[in-house]
Amino acid sequence: ERVLLPVRRRVRIELARERQSRGDWQGALAISQTMLADDPCEESAHEIAIRAHLLEGNRFAALAQWADYKTALHHELDAEPNPELRKLIEST
Repeated sequence: ERVLLPVRRRVRIELARERQSRGDWQGALAISQTMLADDPCEESAHEIAIRAHLLEGNRFAALAQWADYKTALHHELDAEPNPELRKLIEST
């Protein structure tokens, strides 16, 4: 099981990104939410969700996802968000 977890993670990330590239933002969001249920600090899942919300034109949801990301990092890891993801959210 421990060997499969990183493989599942990579597959989910690739599936979500592929769906985003096809314009299937809801599909990408669904995958990212599944990932976040397993690990609320999963940076890639938050990034996918934020990008999907932004591509959908839903800045409010993107900001809410950003807040969830910051809270999870603070509570779980006492860490700061990725600077690149911060730039993404601040540029919109």
